[in-house]
Amino acid sequence: MSRLCHQYRNINCQYNIDRCDPNPCQNNGSCTDFKENYNCTCTDGWKGENCTIDVNECERKPCPEHSNCTNTIGSFMCTCWIGYVNTSMGCQDRCDPNPCQNNGSCTDFKENYNCTCTDGWKGENCTIDINECSNKKRATVCPLHSDCFNTVGSYGCNCKNGYQDKNGDCTDVNECERKPCPEHSNCTNTIGSFMCTCWIGYVNTSMGCQGKESNEEKLKDSGCKFMIFNTFDILLIKLFMDLNFNSCEMDEWSIEEKLNKNSALGVCAYLYDYNQMEM
Repeated sequence: MSRLCHQYRNINCQYNIDRCDPNPCQNNGSCTDFKENYNCTCTDGWKGENCTIDVNECERKPCPEHSNCTNTIGSFMCTCWIGYVNTSMGCQDRCDPNPCQNNGSCTDFKENYNCTCTDGWKGENCTIDINECSNKKRATVCPLHSDCFNTVGSYGCNCKNGYQDKNGDCTDVNECERKPCPEHSNCTNTIGSFMCTCWIGYVNTSMGCQGKESNEEKLKDSGCKFMIFNTFDILLIKLFMDLNFNSCEMDEWSIEEKLNKNSALGVCAYLYDYNQMEM
């Protein structure tokens, strides 16, 4: 006669032992009970019948290039080499690619990197232009008698007007060598410039150095027929000019002074009318 046995009993209705209770698999391994035995499915990092043997993951070289692998209990750890940083792309050299701009040189350290900038640049990555022409630096970068102008990553110096570059120094130019002054004048070189001086007997005008004319020449140029300087004509001229009658003004020089101050043509016309009456 057959019999129906409860769970965990064998064919003879004897108790069947559950080998997975309690779980013999260590380190979070899962247990499967079979008729005669059980089996452990181990988690990553473990192996063995009961998942008690640590797996040395470093044997299969799981770490990226430029790093060291360290086995740990049930796992492993990758450490980037000194001079490299862990990124999503693996262990990258902080200086490759070079983060330093404008030809700066990169030095990689354990925790960071440093840029050594070339002349004319500054900043963490050498991206800030240095103004060499600032007030603090201008006196040391350009020679005397020159103007400093800043450029991207550098600077330049221009000699001021009247100076020329000679072996890096701004020296005075002798402008008189190119004869800049007008006719009838002398050129005098000065520091950074020059000076033109008209000859004696010439005056400086917009047309250059022009010769002076005597009062008599001025009257002749105005169309006068003649010039009379006898005593009676002097009195007529003095009356025309409303002069005072005293002996100190009766000399020829006083008359020339008054001719300079009054209309030479008016005096000439008066003298002409007077001589017409005499004729």
